Amino acid sequence: MNDAAFLICAALTTAAAALCVTRKNPIYGAFYLLGFFLGLAGLFVLLAAPFVAAVQVIVYVGAILVLFLFVIMLLDYAGLGGEAGRSFAGTLPAALLAFLLLAGLGAAVYRNAGGDTRPPAPLTDASFGSTRTVAKHLYIEYPLALELVTLLLMAALVGAVVLTRRPGPERGSATPDKGQEEATHGSGGGST
Repeated sequence: MNDAAFLICAALTTAAAALCVTRKNPIYGAFYLLGFFLGLAGLFVLLAAPFVAAVQVIVYVGAILVLFLFVIMLLDYAGLGGEAGRSFAGTLPAALLAFLLLAGLGAAVYRNAGGDTRPPAPLTDASFGSTRTVAKHLYIEYPLALELVTLLLMAALVGAVVLTRRPGPERGSATPDKGQEEATHGSGGGST
């Protein structure tokens, strides 16, 4: 793996993730999420997993991010006054916790950085990330999990449709609308 390309992708991915969670406007956050997803796809390419990178772009950028933007627009963020009800009371403790976790991670990496200078052995075989391997795992080894995920997504889709449906006249209701009422009672001679 090319170290310079890895460092560039890792820096862009980390910066986009940090900017995504620190933006006040959720639309800007979603655009930084786009940068994060693309940087992650670049890391998958560097790991010699082009299929996983393509799925990352197609599924996360093409579907999930578009869904996020749709929900943001559906919630009408601008109509809510933008920052209404937003509290920053927990920002300092969260920032302190994040700093402590990052410092602990840095200490662990620094402690293990010295020592063996040999290049590490590859952790994966040549078929890692290939279409055949992914399909084998999805359709042969874990078909029940795949079907459960499809049922979960279908339930989420039905829930989204129910939640976004506008209230209006019920179909097949017992009370006819005004046009039907005039047509049945008419203005002229019917039987009395």
